[in-house]
Amino acid sequence: MICRDSDYFGRTVNIASRLAAYAGPDQVLVTEDLRTMTRSAGVRFEPLGAVTLKGIAAPLLLNEARFAEDQTIERPPGVRGPR
Repeated sequence: MICRDSDYFGRTVNIASRLAAYAGPDQVLVTEDLRTMTRSAGVRFEPLGAVTLKGIAAPLLLNEARFAEDQTIERPPGVRGPR
């Protein structure tokens, strides 16, 4: 990832942007790499299989993050909710 004048560029940012566009309302998608790095109580992952995203050469294994029914997700200040 490259940061220049508070703007970020690179493969990671491109993948995050594509996943945000691919996700449905209130859906959180993560790559298999992120799933394997995440060890968080209350979060489970539903495998969605391989998906080809625009601008990404190889298909990515995607997972949907599922949160516990009673878990509240706090958004940082200035972060808007789903559109």
